[in-house]
Amino acid sequence: MSAHRLTATATVAFAAALMASAANAQEVLKPKFQEGAKYKVRETQALDQTLNIAGMNSVTKASNSTSAHTEHGQRDEKGLLSITTTVDSIVADLDIGGTKIHFDSADPNAQVEGDIAQVVVQALKASVGLRLTRTIDDGGKVQSVEGVKEGTGLNPDDLKIAFQQDIDQFPADPVKPGDSWERTEEQALGQGQVFTFQRRYTYEGTVDKLPTVKNSPKLDKITSTDASVVYSVKPGAGLPLDVKKSDLKVQSSERTLLFDRELGRVVKAKSSVHVTGDLTLSLMGMELAGSLDLKLAQMSEEVE
Repeated sequence: MSAHRLTATATVAFAAALMASAANAQEVLKPKFQEGAKYKVRETQALDQTLNIAGMNSVTKASNSTSAHTEHGQRDEKGLLSITTTVDSIVADLDIGGTKIHFDSADPNAQVEGDIAQVVVQALKASVGLRLTRTIDDGGKVQSVEGVKEGTGLNPDDLKIAFQQDIDQFPADPVKPGDSWERTEEQALGQGQVFTFQRRYTYEGTVDKLPTVKNSPKLDKITSTDASVVYSVKPGAGLPLDVKKSDLKVQSSERTLLFDRELGRVVKAKSSVHVTGDLTLSLMGMELAGSLDLKLAQMSEEVE
């Protein structure tokens, strides 16, 4: 074999090795729904909102902590798997237009005063012990959501969309650090109100699951930011409003997901978003100019 052909052969082999290495560096991030899985999650949320309608300000501040446990069933002969999440406890503090409300599910008999407080506390009480069951087929499609109780303010259709988005947020193809993809996602705000975000995800690579432990297992880190947001109200879903104009801007946003590839699920998620801008709403044929300044921070983490 000539030196030229030997060099060419070595080059081809080297290129093939590079291609194999690049292929191995790409990761498949896909949710798994392991039969019989059990885990507990603690979720916290903080909201600070100022809504101005026709020159009148309404200020709402809220923080809450919710604990829940999830259990996976067994797939049936059709490949359907039921996943049930039960709300174990809620602690919430709210300030709605100056009306302060404290709720702790460990003290369900605590008394509150005022109509607004009564409505909010009744919704929180109805949510404690709530068992939501979502059924997922073997293709990763949410077929149904059951268990929503009247008085919680929850909507099965909104929950179905949210559960499906949690599955579909992952990339369709294998990715390597630095790869990005986009999704259009909804966040239900209650009573038919919806934020629709244009969201850009980026795969950041792996991080230690246990940072203080040598040779710790790895988690895949995904970040995302929101480029735009649109506010809308679904007809007949609670609020007698139409949105004539939604000129909202995302002032800042950040979101981090830590995905356990072995378990096939997100074990920690943290996000914050700040939205401001002008709105034009229609109520009984009357147009009302308004503005919104909203900050929302959320975190969820497996605790067991």
